[in-house]
Amino acid sequence: MGGARGIGRAVVSAFLAEGATVHSGDLLVSETRDEPPFISAQFDASDPAAVGEFCASVLAEEGRVDVLVNNVGIHLPKSVIDATPDEFDRIFRVNVKPIYLACHELLPQMLARRRGSIVNVSSNGGMMGRPGDPLYNASKHAIIGLTKSLAVAYSHLGVRVNAVCPGAIDTAMLRGSIPAGGDFESMLPAYTASTPMARVAKPEEVAATILFLSTDEAPFISGAAIPIDGAKSSGAMPNDRYRMDHTLNTSYD
Repeated sequence: MGGARGIGRAVVSAFLAEGATVHSGDLLVSETRDEPPFISAQFDASDPAAVGEFCASVLAEEGRVDVLVNNVGIHLPKSVIDATPDEFDRIFRVNVKPIYLACHELLPQMLARRRGSIVNVSSNGGMMGRPGDPLYNASKHAIIGLTKSLAVAYSHLGVRVNAVCPGAIDTAMLRGSIPAGGDFESMLPAYTASTPMARVAKPEEVAATILFLSTDEAPFISGAAIPIDGAKSSGAMPNDRYRMDHTLNTSYD
């Protein structure tokens, strides 16, 4: 779920390129042309009835689901003091609840077949503390906790469950965080000053990891939370590296 744009759209494209049939659900209208083997639906992934209807329609049409990618999320750049109780409820409702709902609906048929792969999109904020968005990070920590618990519960029954933890990725969400009047290029130093690799990533880089985890190329990987963040969550850099005038890495262009 969550395949309309950004990382989700890149995931859709990666799976289609491998010959998969892809069903995508999103609150937004998909940017990918809707024709078989790609079928999209527009709904609220935090709505139990809507998720249940979507999953039932996929199972009715395909007979099975081999891979479930949960990629739903919003950001909340507020401190605990500034965030309201309603914002707390919303960040967990949007970031965590859809994963529970989709797994609740689709795990039984995976377990019945003793085969399946689930990949949840967390964040490197789920692997460390960050001062600017603690409730967002808490929701992403919850995703990793759920991922590991599901992996422990069901790996022996043939269902692998993993998480990917992106850092700064060039998506509409990241670009939407730019202050009014700013531009993406001028903000790059701020995005990369704390990233050892000194660059942001493309959505396709995340999609490639999700695709790998979803295939038989990763048969013994389950319960992993894989950072895709240029080593940001690995630890502290040398003190003189935390500078806004560092040299950007453009090796991926």
